[in-house]
Amino acid sequence: MLKALNYKTRMIVKNISIIFLALFLVSGCYEKDENSYRFEWATLNSRLVASEILKISKKQNPYPTEINIDTNELRKNSRNISNQISSLTRTAKSKCLIDKSQASERRELSIRRPGSYDKECVSRISSDPLISDLRIKKENLDQISILRSTHDKRVKEASKVHLDILLREYSKDKFDLVLNNDRNSILYNKSGLSIDITEALLNAIRASEPNIKIEKI
Repeated sequence: MLKALNYKTRMIVKNISIIFLALFLVSGCYEKDENSYRFEWATLNSRLVASEILKISKKQNPYPTEINIDTNELRKNSRNISNQISSLTRTAKSKCLIDKSQASERRELSIRRPGSYDKECVSRISSDPLISDLRIKKENLDQISILRSTHDKRVKEASKVHLDILLREYSKDKFDLVLNNDRNSILYNKSGLSIDITEALLNAIRASEPNIKIEKI
């Protein structure tokens, strides 16, 4: 037991020695090169820049004419049609109720009890011309919503790609590292100083608007 413990202790000491040696060598290299190279870094509020890029992307890639409908108007129309379908269906179904006069025969009572619905009558509701037309309109509106959602997704994806490209092109000759200051990414900064490039990048984007195109639906 003692022998095993001594072996374990020796291994721990050995590993610690290796770590200190590595740190010493890295420290020596840093001191040697610190006068010839300065590490440059900056911060960026990516939320503000992403919002600007998305605004440009939406302007350059509007909805196609066939789906260029106000979102609130689209939802309102869809809701109204759904309400009409429900109302007409309830009214039609109420006429399919079996009353005592329709189920007067003793043999029929076991099948067609008062208060239940006539299945044949209910099945004909779906083929009602008015209800059918309304359902087709509802399906068309639902399809428009799907296409608009797909378009929005493509616009956002294109915006993200261009944000990455713009940030890389803007920073590659100026900084070694860019941190996002919108999410408190900086946990420690010895000097307390940092360069915030948010405004500079926004000005560059506004001065030379990037060309952001997406594939047509």
